[in-house]
Amino acid sequence: SEQNDSLYLHEVAWCNNSPLDILGVEQLLVQQTKWFRNGVAFRTSNLSYASSGTQVAGSTGQGGQNYQLRFPQQVQVVGNNMYIVDRNNNRIIRWAIGAGSGTVVAGGVNQGPFAAMNRLRDPRTVIADNAGNMYILDRNNHRVLYWPAGAPAATQVVAGGNGSGIALNQLKDPSDMALYNGALYIADEDNHRVVKWVLGEAQGTLFAGQSGITGDSYDLFNNPVGIDVDSDGSVYVVDMENNRVLRFDPGETMGVLVAGG
Repeated sequence: SEQNDSLYLHEVAWCNNSPLDILGVEQLLVQQTKWFRNGVAFRTSNLSYASSGTQVAGSTGQGGQNYQLRFPQQVQVVGNNMYIVDRNNNRIIRWAIGAGSGTVVAGGVNQGPFAAMNRLRDPRTVIADNAGNMYILDRNNHRVLYWPAGAPAATQVVAGGNGSGIALNQLKDPSDMALYNGALYIADEDNHRVVKWVLGEAQGTLFAGQSGITGDSYDLFNNPVGIDVDSDGSVYVVDMENNRVLRFDPGETMGVLVAGG
């Protein structure tokens, strides 16, 4: 990135077999040509931060209507649709490119138990397939949900869901995830680790970091908040409080510094 005025790193995106950009909390570039700022999603013409853009989702003010967003966290483009993690509205909204409003496809419910399968609490990441089925990282419920397309609620907790904790069947305020070869790689932020969770398994395995231990050596994290996996299986982790990005190649427990630090 050409910007260097963000204090904390937030996420790294991967595109076309090369690192796309490193994302700051206040100036957030998402995927190849999308970025969020002040609750509005824009499309830009290149991979650097733009001074203006074409509004593609949200309005000029935050809110909870279907044409508004409130502190959106992440977007994934699938075909002609954007799947937007509308974080402070506790929902996932599907927004057709060119449309003036979106459709809530998960969450947005404000009644019932906080951990009910139709509710989200501070969602951070969505991974949608071409049919609209979704994996949703539900941060404050310390879990990952599988939410089928068109369903009124999630049908399965695929990771976590056993309360906040440090055991390998638990997560603690996870921040991001990536799906690769049938496994979720989860940035388990407040446990300062990355967990690899094979879909269908009752618990994950420690992939990188040490549970509950912080540090600045290349085998430790201090609040890992972003993660992605490239086509070769190398895992990139944004280590926020250490102001760096580490790469973990297949079979390696020691990271390689690729940015910051």
